[in-house]
Amino acid sequence: MSATRIPLWDNARFLAITLVVLGHALTKTTAATDSAYVLYTVIYLFHIPLFVFLSGYFSSADAPTLKRLQSVLVDLLLPYLIFESVWSIIQSVNAGEFLFNPLRASWTLWFLLSLAAWRILLPYIALIPFPLVVSTAIAVLSGYWSVDQTLSLSRTLAFLPFFVLGWRVRNWGVGEWWLSRSAPTTTWIRVGGAVTFAAVVAAVAINVERLRAAGFRKLLTADMSYVDAGFDQWFSGAGRFGVFVLAVLMIAAFVVLTPRRNTWFTALGGATMTVYLLHSFVLAPLRATELLSGSISWWHLILVVLGSIGLTIVLAQPFVTRLFAPLTRPSWMLPSTRIISA
Repeated sequence: MSATRIPLWDNARFLAITLVVLGHALTKTTAATDSAYVLYTVIYLFHIPLFVFLSGYFSSADAPTLKRLQSVLVDLLLPYLIFESVWSIIQSVNAGEFLFNPLRASWTLWFLLSLAAWRILLPYIALIPFPLVVSTAIAVLSGYWSVDQTLSLSRTLAFLPFFVLGWRVRNWGVGEWWLSRSAPTTTWIRVGGAVTFAAVVAAVAINVERLRAAGFRKLLTADMSYVDAGFDQWFSGAGRFGVFVLAVLMIAAFVVLTPRRNTWFTALGGATMTVYLLHSFVLAPLRATELLSGSISWWHLILVVLGSIGLTIVLAQPFVTRLFAPLTRPSWMLPSTRIISA
């Protein structure tokens, strides 16, 4: 894998983590505000699949080595234990009793467990014929069983196809193909991407009440079985598959609309994990107030959007990354490489 950073992907990372922050900021406003519900739904249709796709794009299916496993430990599992412990302390103080269950991730931390599982399993998934088809079948069928959130298993299975898709897209050379397209070609493709997003926004806006009544939001988070989410029909899996297809189209539209050149936020794209781990500590107390809950006006919604962008920019600053590096990438918790390799 080349060490050269490509602006397109750093831009995509920054925009993706901004959508994550905005989605979490909007969550408690959607029940009483239609405009917030529309924006939230459009974001959740693809932002988690997008983040998983980008993670798969930069993952390797080569045979596992001690160095790769150490990377999973330092980049994902140790930060998970650290931040899960912090959240457990906060929850214990609020509840007045000791609460700590590292097998069930608090709020956003599920992604670390899932990403660790995907990275470890990818070399073996790559050996399966038609891995994308198989992983999609697993994701759709898993919804028929009551797989809970222990070790983030439900979401690990549900979003697996997007991780595999990212890895396959890189192998197919799609990224290089896009980067080599001429300006006239990219213009027409970007028009298609913009039309895709406009069509999705319009469809959600027109069908807000139907989507609310159907409990469509529960289908997007994939954190429970179809029955538990209120979809007990035998064909409920078709709903998840349909959402998957739409998510793939939106991921493609997002990528082609992302700037390919260096921008003012390109350098911030390398701090996505720091933003991911820290933003919840800012949003959690705000979501308990009227600032990020209940009915909000259109101008309040604009402020939430701008505030989410601002929070992402601040948390992605180099000084924040350096300050929290001992917690977000705690290599100090491991013995020296020489000892590990012995």
